[in-house]
Amino acid sequence: KGGDPKSVQRHKAVILQCIRDADSSIRKRALALALGLCTRENVEAYVSTLLEMVCDDFDDGDRKQLTRALCELVERFSLSHKWYIDVLVSVLVSHGGVYVPETSIRGLVCSILSMNPSEQKYAVRTLFRALTADLSAPNAPLAKAAVWCIGEYGESLTDQELFEGEIPLKTSNAEIISVIEVVIQSPEEEVKEYCLTALAKLSQRFPAEQERIKRTILKYSNSSSAELQQR
Repeated sequence: KGGDPKSVQRHKAVILQCIRDADSSIRKRALALALGLCTRENVEAYVSTLLEMVCDDFDDGDRKQLTRALCELVERFSLSHKWYIDVLVSVLVSHGGVYVPETSIRGLVCSILSMNPSEQKYAVRTLFRALTADLSAPNAPLAKAAVWCIGEYGESLTDQELFEGEIPLKTSNAEIISVIEVVIQSPEEEVKEYCLTALAKLSQRFPAEQERIKRTILKYSNSSSAELQQR
């Protein structure tokens, strides 16, 4: 009865229960089955449950598997651009955010580039909110995705054209630069590179901040990283 919705639902409940099993081998097999059973009709239920599980008390290996499974589902069943952004950002800010693969960040970048202007503005606002929710130690995947988006669409952060139900974002060009100045202190060289690229782009769009941006970029002129110096 593979096509019977009730049968599929019954299997789904058992599989999701097995993903929480104390036996790691059972968890791995159950997760593989979950990915195989997922369809456009039930993906939201799977994603919702897996997002909860990422925050459970799993070891790093299991959390990494759950995170990558979530990224695979979001990319395979992109129900809408808004859903794709919302879910992927939820993964990025979760305990599993550090395990979001580079391919998913590149996929997010490509997807945002193909979106309409309204969706692009929503994407940058959503990532900006996620990044600034806790600037003390943002994980590298979130930092790279958010900073790239800010560099491309930073001027949209002060735009008040919002999606239905979206909370207005109160910020300024100066505050946007301040956020990047915090993130650029990351120990990750690649995050620094993203920040410098974003600052170079924003210097053309935020003329009042050009001197400040120039000073920030000059701080890294003696960086040991050749790529940072080139940027």
